[in-house]
Amino acid sequence: MPTQSLPRFINPTSVSVLLVAVIVLFYGSMLPDGGFSHNDEYLTLDRTNSFTLRDDWWSVYSENRPTFKKPPLQYWMGALLLETGMDRELALRLPSFVFAIGVILLAGLLARMMLPSNPWVFPVTVLLMAGSKRLWENAMSALLDNGATFFAMAALLATYAAVRQPRWWYVVALACGLGALQKAPIPVLISGVAIVGVAATYSWHRLPIGQSLRSRHFVLALILCFVFVVAWPALQWLIHGSASFREAYLDQIVERFSPFGEDRGRQPSIYSLLVAREPFLRIPAIIAMFWLPWRLQRMEFIGLPAMFAAYALVALGSSGIVSPRYSLIFLPMLMASLAAMTLTVVPGWRRQALAVAVLSAVSLGPLKPASVLDLKPDSQDKTAALMARVGAALGEDETLLVCRRNEGGLRLSPGAISYYASDGRPFYRLRSPDHLVHLQDSGTIQPPYRVLCGKSHFAKFGGLMTDVDVVETENGFMHWTAGEVVAGQ
Repeated sequence: MPTQSLPRFINPTSVSVLLVAVIVLFYGSMLPDGGFSHNDEYLTLDRTNSFTLRDDWWSVYSENRPTFKKPPLQYWMGALLLETGMDRELALRLPSFVFAIGVILLAGLLARMMLPSNPWVFPVTVLLMAGSKRLWENAMSALLDNGATFFAMAALLATYAAVRQPRWWYVVALACGLGALQKAPIPVLISGVAIVGVAATYSWHRLPIGQSLRSRHFVLALILCFVFVVAWPALQWLIHGSASFREAYLDQIVERFSPFGEDRGRQPSIYSLLVAREPFLRIPAIIAMFWLPWRLQRMEFIGLPAMFAAYALVALGSSGIVSPRYSLIFLPMLMASLAAMTLTVVPGWRRQALAVAVLSAVSLGPLKPASVLDLKPDSQDKTAALMARVGAALGEDETLLVCRRNEGGLRLSPGAISYYASDGRPFYRLRSPDHLVHLQDSGTIQPPYRVLCGKSHFAKFGGLMTDVDVVETENGFMHWTAGEVVAGQ
């Protein structure tokens, strides 16, 4: 795009600043809209709230028990914001939103690395990134994926920078450490694949990868990276024992992505996992990312399609539940590749502008209203008051028992139960009458009980209990108190 034919104030930098400012103001104004709708958002609420309830910032609690499924970084952020008196939805969404803006900027920087000869690639990447509905669905939520993507991208860019200037390895170490505290040590894998890609294609680009890897900066950064990444799991092992490591890494990562783990039900198709309902944006971007190293003769970027292909194979063979949200980690790489290839392959700045406009239009533009993002009311609105009354009535000597569904299919999120109804104490979810009997016989639970279940469950569970007293019925759920469980009553 020839800047000489445009007014001086219209340049890549000013356009980028204006775009980002408009995006921040537009989406920032929507942050308080709607409520929590995803089950994992209630888990974030529960875990974040646990830090405000307990004087313990070195353990994450879920359902009022220590959990090791996710590390604490974003939960810490949300808890600190809650303690300032900030609105609940805003406090838990703000970290995701800030990370999303950071991801957009890092995507632009990656595009500049790919195509340094054309500064317009930065604002084009910003525009394409802003067209992703998936990005904003996560940015307007209390989910962890934007933070994980931000630290993965920071590690990737710093890795490419460190090939030429080894002092950047310290930034890689920091990004890997913070990424491991955010969700999982994903940045370590991203950086490792990028290093292998640069090293394997050395004969094409002659970048000083060997010299960089032999530098003292790399060695020191590698030590720091190891310390940063293992600090939290080591602390959890010291406090809670080896079960913490098994849950955090073997259950959540190894078994989820292993093809030999326990089958957990029907998986989304590989198309859904990779395209994530954005076919007109992502399919051209996938083609661009695989073509880019050869078309631009930038073989050092071969690691990008390689890690995407590796993820597709792992997700395809996974026995655990893999969410389309996980592919968000590749979105900046895809959009940077699409921007760089559009400005390279399409001839003439007018055709390039038209191509970018078409790509933006088919993604419904960079500014998506709340109706498009489907910002819904709190999914627990119909039951929040009932759960809150249960929590207020829960006696100090009572054990809370719950079922998650009523006969109409309305669900209670475990995170919402913990937040509204548990009074900061552990509760137990009932799976069957035999399970209820087993819980008492094993000494796991003791009477008296306060129970919240669907009306259809009352006969099933209430029939096993003595001194049953129904407190209230609402929205298909029944709240009652009871004495001990007597099998076969």
